Amino acid sequence: MHTARLWAAGGGSDGEQTWPHGVALGLDKPDLIEVRADASTQVLITTADTCFPAAGGMAAISEARPAYEALGGDLNTFTGVWHHGWVLPTRQQIYGYFCKALSASQAPDSCADPTELNVSAGSDAAEWNDSELRVTSTGQVVTSPECGASSSGPAVTVHNFSSAMARANLDALDTLRGSSPKSFLTDVRNMAASVSG
Repeated sequence: MHTARLWAAGGGSDGEQTWPHGVALGLDKPDLIEVRADASTQVLITTADTCFPAAGGMAAISEARPAYEALGGDLNTFTGVWHHGWVLPTRQQIYGYFCKALSASQAPDSCADPTELNVSAGSDAAEWNDSELRVTSTGQVVTSPECGASSSGPAVTVHNFSSAMARANLDALDTLRGSSPKSFLTDVRNMAASVSG
């Protein structure tokens, strides 16, 4: 989640996690968590995630926590032991969080059990198997010869392009944060609104 920590852990986020000019405008993922510091927020981390390395997530939470303490928000965190994805413990954590956040005042007893229901047991809800989901010969764009991978290296992906942009903008972000740390957090809400539309 924290861009500098992502690079230290082996790389930046996938392209869909990088918004245009965000780092250049002085916004990093911890800043987007801090924007909600007066509200309830859930952050999920998985220990073996290669898309969101746990070290970056923990750094983002550490950076954001003082803002929550100052503004009275509730920063909920959950770390699941798994790789990237919506595994059962993570899903049940988010079910419970949303149930409490969205309906606890009207029906507090309805949130007692966030256990996931099995909705795929009927014949109308058949799940796809691995071979039905596979659209490349290896199952991964980065390792598939038909996508440009070869014995000399992986295919070029959007991650390569977004990582180059992020590297170019990290120095600008560090300079911006360092030159005026007190006003930086004050400006985050306005920057977030202009970047997100």
